[in-house]
Amino acid sequence: MIKKGTEKGKGKDCYPEFREELAEMDLNQFKKFILNGLDDGESVSLEITITKQQFDAPKLGIWAYSYDKGCGQHIKRFSQINLERTQAEKERIMYEELKKKFESKE
Repeated sequence: MIKKGTEKGKGKDCYPEFREELAEMDLNQFKKFILNGLDDGESVSLEITITKQQFDAPKLGIWAYSYDKGCGQHIKRFSQINLERTQAEKERIMYEELKKKFESKE
């Protein structure tokens, strides 16, 4: 999303694509996610990090996790959160591994 070499200088002109992406982020949606989780009695976690290493553009990282479902996912936008699908995929993989393990013993 952010092209390397777009740094124009220092200050407000640095990394315009990153600044635009961050400005467009609606944090209210993330607050609703946490509050809805609390209302449903679910333990959820949401971490938003911004990392910047020398010579690279800043990177935005968002991690959504459900302690009740035992799974989480890295996302770029709020609309990508689907912990039910992530849980189902995790369970399917576990089922396939157990099936393979126990069927091979017969």
